[in-house]
Amino acid sequence: MAKPTNHEFARTDRVFKMACELANIEPTVRQASKFRNRKGTAIKYQGRAAKAVTLKED
Repeated sequence: MAKPTNHEFARTDRVFKMACELANIEPTVRQASKFRNRKGTAIKYQGRAAKAVTLKED
């Protein structure tokens, strides 16, 4: 199965969206690209975002 494009990733990945929300930035395609390459502001909030998403799922 192929990886989703950055456009699809920006629209569907819950951890990415939560990281952007915590960082007070828009979840754009460019931010998705940076996030997937482990760069940018949102990546700093990845751990907190992952915890928040798993808590919401439980």
